[in-house]
Amino acid sequence: MKKIHQINSRKQNAMHFKEQVRLSPSRDHQRSERKKNFKLGGSEIINAPESLDLIQGSEILCHSFFDNLRESLLLDPACIYLSFKNTKVIKATAILVVYSIIDQAREINNARTKISIIWSKKAQRVNKTIIETGVFLRSKEREKMIDSAPSLPIIMGDNSRASELSDRIVDYILDDDHYKGASAEKEQEISSAIQETVENVGRHAYPDTENHEDKKWWFTCDRIGENLFIVIYDAGIGIPSSLSENNAVMLARVNQLYPSEYSGCTKESIESDSKADKLKAIINIKFLRKALSDEQLIRAAMHVDITSTDLDQHGQGSKSIKGLITKNENSFLLMLSNYGFYRYSESEEDNENSVSHSEFKIPGTLIQWSL
Repeated sequence: MKKIHQINSRKQNAMHFKEQVRLSPSRDHQRSERKKNFKLGGSEIINAPESLDLIQGSEILCHSFFDNLRESLLLDPACIYLSFKNTKVIKATAILVVYSIIDQAREINNARTKISIIWSKKAQRVNKTIIETGVFLRSKEREKMIDSAPSLPIIMGDNSRASELSDRIVDYILDDDHYKGASAEKEQEISSAIQETVENVGRHAYPDTENHEDKKWWFTCDRIGENLFIVIYDAGIGIPSSLSENNAVMLARVNQLYPSEYSGCTKESIESDSKADKLKAIINIKFLRKALSDEQLIRAAMHVDITSTDLDQHGQGSKSIKGLITKNENSFLLMLSNYGFYRYSESEEDNENSVSHSEFKIPGTLIQWSL
């Protein structure tokens, strides 16, 4: 029976991966770019943009690169070249998505494509980032490097090993030069935020996946100057899509922030045993989902409501995730999920100015802390 669940989970994930390619808003641009792609020794060259940055770079160029890579890997060629020849900037959020695309192709579709690299001629920092993150080696090879590499490569985890891997990651952050001198309180905050985020992957990101080994997430961290950046990504359904008649915590937060849109979706009707009320709740949720944007739903999911513990034992998860952020101007939280973007900072008011909408979809949820 367990084997059947594993096969079904992998089939669902494979379909999800192919759907990401089919529904991508950048596919028209991607098709024109693919026509321009050159070949080296018969292998396709996929060109990275000048700025591989999801926050300040060109969205259409970044997503075209992602989709171009997905579509190429679906064909499982013997080799492809990722060209960073003209790339000047690579940010952690974007490189994490690149690794997730490659790892999913290998893990889900059994792609055996060799990933070769054309190095940047514009910025040695770009080449250094590629080397430090694991030069696109397979996930198991990168994981072996945790205890020996001078920097942490990008780690692919899953929820069957969530506790083990999150402990190793936290130990790496605290024992290395990343966060020396952290107080016991700060150590606990880092541990809680990472563990809560990883556990959320298991609870919400892959609702149709029964096998915990198929609930994948990716992690990286890096110190740049005085700031420590921690980034976690999952390729699940995304925070906005986790809104359901069964998610009482999120519904309570939506009601508090957006009472007019909340409409008739009351806690009483959701908890009712009546089939009619259950059906009404499901219909109301669909209307509510259309009434609110992805970015509003992300903000609602992260809203800290002290009464939510009455609804669910995990009601304070957003508090743990936000808890790492201090009043320092360089300390902030970024969240990208589906078409929504949310930024949280202790020095800025949390309101509608904290969110924005993207034309392009990030499948799943991407979280970055700057400490």
